[in-house]
This record gives sequence, structure tokens and C-alpha cells, in this order.
Amino acid sequence: MIAEAHTLGLPVVPWTGNTTADMEHLMDLGVDGIITDYPTRLRTLMEDLGLKLPSRTGCRAWIRVFRSLH
Repeated sequence: MIAEAHTLGLPVVPWTGNTTADMEHLMDLGVDGIITDYPTRLRTLMEDLGLKLPSRTGCRAWIRVFRSLH
């Protein structure tokens, strides 16, 4: 399914990978991003795997937007 989505030019960003095992499994499947309730856990995993980390500023801005909606 992920390969087919990518063939169509669609990004795959599943919701909600919260355990380290789930996050790592999703990365192994080739997703483009992961929506999680635990961004620090995801950042730590990415750092441990030597992956490029997204800006913390962008994450904080998104959290502010999300909180303003609820």
C-alpha cells in the first residue's frame, strides 16, 4: 500500500505511532512521517538511528495550533 501511494505521488503519514517499536516498524515500512503523541520519543529514536531531525520550532508551532483547536 505504501509503495502504491508513493507511485501515485502521495505521502504516507500514519496516525498514531506512539511506541518506539511501532515508530521503528513504520519507518521500516517507508512512511514519510509519523504523527505521534510522543514527539520526544520519536526524536530520540530518529537521533539513535542517525536520521535527520526536524526543527523543534516547527514542532512547537504545530503544538500551539493543535492546542488552540481544542
